[in-house]
Amino acid sequence: MRRKLLGAAFSMMAGIVSWYMGSYYAIIILAMALAGIYFLAGHLRAKAAFCLFCIVMYCAGCFLLMAQNATFDAGKSMDSDKGHAMIVKVQRIDRIEDEKYKLRCRVISVDGKPVEGPGRQHVMISYYHNIDNYWELTGRVLETFGKIEEPKSASNPGTFDYAVYLKTLKISHIANVESFRVTENGGGWDGVKRSVMRIREDFMGKLRCSDSEKSLIRGVLFGDIKSMDEDMYEDFKANGTAHVLAVSGLHVGVIFGIYRSLTKKRKSAVATACFIGFLGFYGTLTLWSVSVIRAVALVMIITLGDYLDRRYDLLTALGAVAVLVLIENPWVIFGASFQMSFLAVVSISFLQPFLSRYLPESVSAVLAVQLGMMPYIAYVFNYVPLISFICNVPIVYLLSIIVPMGIGCLLLTMMAGNCWFLGDIIGGLSQLMIDVNGFLSQKGAFAVSVTSPPLWALALIYMLAFFITSESFAVYCHRRDWKSVGRFFAAAVAIAMIVFVKTDTPFNKADLVMVDVGQGDCLHIKDGRRTDMLIDGGGNINYNVGEKVLKPYLLKNGCSDIDLAMATHLHTDHYLGLKQLKEAFNVRKLLTKGKAGQTIRVSDTCTIEILWPLEAETDSEDENYFSLIFKVREKNMTILVTGDITSEGEAALIDHYRGSNKLKCDILKVCHHGSRYSSSDEFLDAVDPQVAVIGVGKNNYGHPSNEVIEKLSKKGIMVFRTDLNGAVGFIDRKGKLEVCVQRKVR
Repeated sequence: MRRKLLGAAFSMMAGIVSWYMGSYYAIIILAMALAGIYFLAGHLRAKAAFCLFCIVMYCAGCFLLMAQNATFDAGKSMDSDKGHAMIVKVQRIDRIEDEKYKLRCRVISVDGKPVEGPGRQHVMISYYHNIDNYWELTGRVLETFGKIEEPKSASNPGTFDYAVYLKTLKISHIANVESFRVTENGGGWDGVKRSVMRIREDFMGKLRCSDSEKSLIRGVLFGDIKSMDEDMYEDFKANGTAHVLAVSGLHVGVIFGIYRSLTKKRKSAVATACFIGFLGFYGTLTLWSVSVIRAVALVMIITLGDYLDRRYDLLTALGAVAVLVLIENPWVIFGASFQMSFLAVVSISFLQPFLSRYLPESVSAVLAVQLGMMPYIAYVFNYVPLISFICNVPIVYLLSIIVPMGIGCLLLTMMAGNCWFLGDIIGGLSQLMIDVNGFLSQKGAFAVSVTSPPLWALALIYMLAFFITSESFAVYCHRRDWKSVGRFFAAAVAIAMIVFVKTDTPFNKADLVMVDVGQGDCLHIKDGRRTDMLIDGGGNINYNVGEKVLKPYLLKNGCSDIDLAMATHLHTDHYLGLKQLKEAFNVRKLLTKGKAGQTIRVSDTCTIEILWPLEAETDSEDENYFSLIFKVREKNMTILVTGDITSEGEAALIDHYRGSNKLKCDILKVCHHGSRYSSSDEFLDAVDPQVAVIGVGKNNYGHPSNEVIEKLSKKGIMVFRTDLNGAVGFIDRKGKLEVCVQRKVR
C-alpha cells in the first residue's frame, strides 16, 4: 500500500480528535477498530500489519493530547486572584498597535518557586506601554509582576475560542503587566533569533514607503499583518487573496522555483546546503508559523530528494511533516493555520490531477486550492469569495515578483546597509497590489456572507470529494470492485454520523438564547427554523459589537437574517449593537418605539407583548424609566425582558398590572444588569420566575450587585450571568424548562 505515512498521520490526527471529544469516545472508536481488524483479518491479509500500525499511531495521538492536557492542568497551580512575581523567558513578541504588545513567554518561576509539572508552562503577557526596539526582547529573561489567569473559552456557541487558539501556541495562561526588568540576555540560539529579527527590522526601517505599503510588505514577506489597516485586510479576505499575507507554500515555492532555475537541477552539495540554510534563515524571519514549517519542510525534503536521487511523494512528505508538528504540540490540529495549510496541499494532491485532465496544469493547481478551501472558508469564516479565482491571477503574479525582489533587497540591505532605488520599486509594486486588490474587491461586493454548514456535512464533502478524485477510486471503478467503493462510502457516512452526534449541542435546540455581548443585553428568539428575532443588541463605543460579536454568532448558528430587531431603549449598551448589525447584516425591521397593549403575533407558538410604557411618545429624557418592557411567550415558556428600569419603574409596573398575572413569567431578564437600584422584593414576588438571567460584562458600575444576587438566591431563583456562563439558552422540553450554558462555572 502506498503512502503509509499519510495513513499513519491521519490515524494520529483521529486519535487526537477522539481524545478531545472525550476519552470514552476514543476508547469506543479504538474498540471498534480492533474488532474490525479481528473480523476482517482474512480479507486484510498483507494490510493487517499496516492496520495495526495505524492503531498504534491512533493511540499515540490520544496519548499526545492527554500528556499536553496534563501539562496545561499542572499550570492551574499558577491561578490566583492576586498578582504574582514572575520570571519568564520571552520566546516571541508582537506589536499589535502603538503601545500594545503581546509577549509569548515560558514561565521559569512564580513568586520565587520554580514552576513544576510534566511540561513547560507558557503565558501570553499583554503590555500597554511603548517598547523601543521591541524585537530585542526575544530570548531575554524578564522579571515582572501581574495576575496570571486562564483565558476564557468562547462565550457564545460556535464562535472563536481564544483559549483554544492559545493552546495551539502551547499557551495555557494570560497576564497583564505594567512593567518589567531584563535580568538575563539569553545567548546561543536566542542571540541568533535576535540578530535575524534585527536584520528584518533594519530592512523595514530603511524602506522609503508609505505605512500601507510597509504593512503589505510585512505581510507578503514575513506573514506579519498586525500593523495592516483593517479595511485593507478585509479587501484581501473578500477577494479570497488573504493567503498571500500568510507565508506558506506559495511564497516558499516561488523561492524554490528561483533556486531551481539558478541551479538548473544540477547536483551540488554546496548549493543544496546553502539553500537549506537559507530556508532556515527565512523561516526565522517569519517566526516559524505552522504554514511556514510545513512549506519549508516539504521543500527541504524535495531538495534533499533531488540531491540524493530519491523519489519524492507529496502526500507521504506531508504525512511526515504532520506527524512531527503534532508530536511537538497536538493542539495545533485545532488551529486554522494548520488546517488551512495542510488542506491546501491535500486539495492540490487529489483535485489537481483530476482537473488537469480538462484544464492547463497551472490553472488546475490554482483552481484545486480554491475549490478545496471554499467549504472550509464558508465554515470557519462565513463568507464565500465569488471571484477568488479571477482575483488570484494578478495578485499571485505580483507576489511572484515582490517576494524574490523583497528578499533580494533584504540581503542587499544586510550586506551594503541600503537597497536604494530597489526599495522604491518594491514599494510601487506593493501599492499596485493594494490598488488592484481594492479595485477587484469593490468593498466586498463579490463576497457573500453564508451560515456555517454543519460540521458533519463538511467532513462528508471532503471525504467523498478526495476519494472520488483519488487513484484508488479509479482503480476500483476499473476493476468494478463496487464492494470496496461501498465500504468506503459506509465508513464515510459512519464518521459523519459520529461527528453529527458529537457536535450536536443543546443550543441547537434552544428556543431562547441570552447572547453574551459584554456589558449589555441581547436576547435571541428562535421560533422554528426560519424566524429569528433580537431584543437589544448590546453595544460599546470602542468596539463594533454588531459586526464583530452578533454577526459571527448569528452566522455560526444558522441564522442568515433577522426578521425583527427590537430595542428596549436607545442607550449604547442596548441599541448600538443593533444599529451596527443592521449596517452589516440583513435586519428586515428595527423597532424602537411601542406602547403597552401592543402584541406581535409571530406564530401560533410565539407572541411578543409590550407591557410598558403606557404611551409610545414621551418628552421625558429618562430612557431607563420608559424602557420598552417585553413579555415573550415561546411555546410553553415566558420571559420578561425589562430593559434598564429601576425600582421606580418596577413600582409603576406593579401598580398598573395589580390584580393580574401579566408580570408573572418563567424567566426574568434581570433589570439594569443587576443594579442595586432595581429588582425590589415586591417586583420579584410579582414576577415569581424560576430562572433569572443577567446580561453583564466587565464594568465599573458594580453590576451585578451582590445584594441582588443574594436576594434572588434567597427566593429560590436560579441565577445565570453572561459574564460567567457566557450565552444562556432556554429549551422547552414538552412543557418543562431546561437551561443550557456555554460555560460551566467551577
